[in-house]
Amino acid sequence: MKMKKFPRPYAPKPGIRKIPRDIRPFKIDFEVKLDNGFEIKDMTQRHVSEFHRFVADTVYKGLTVAEVDRLFLRKEGLSDAPEVMSHGMELVHYGKAANPFRIFGYYNDEGYFVVCRIDGSHQTHK
Repeated sequence: MKMKKFPRPYAPKPGIRKIPRDIRPFKIDFEVKLDNGFEIKDMTQRHVSEFHRFVADTVYKGLTVAEVDRLFLRKEGLSDAPEVMSHGMELVHYGKAANPFRIFGYYNDEGYFVVCRIDGSHQTHK
């Protein structure tokens, strides 16, 4: 199933992906429909709070992509999981080791982290 891309109200900045990860700000985008079962409507109040905490700890603090990777990038489970590709892109997931909350997505050509799955209970890769 091909996911619908929503039009952008602005033109992409040329070469944004070439900006080094250690100075490129981390930004979140919702340009594709979230995966079934991992949508905002499926979240509990605790999951909403965890998602807000993730946004507050990353976007609101003005962290760079490299800083977010260093603090939140999860590497376990990706190499053998069928979800390695999502929407035709390599899947990345973020979360803290002791917390089951995970957020999955990929980086688009404009440098945004496109959310495609919000997994509040870490159901993926279990």
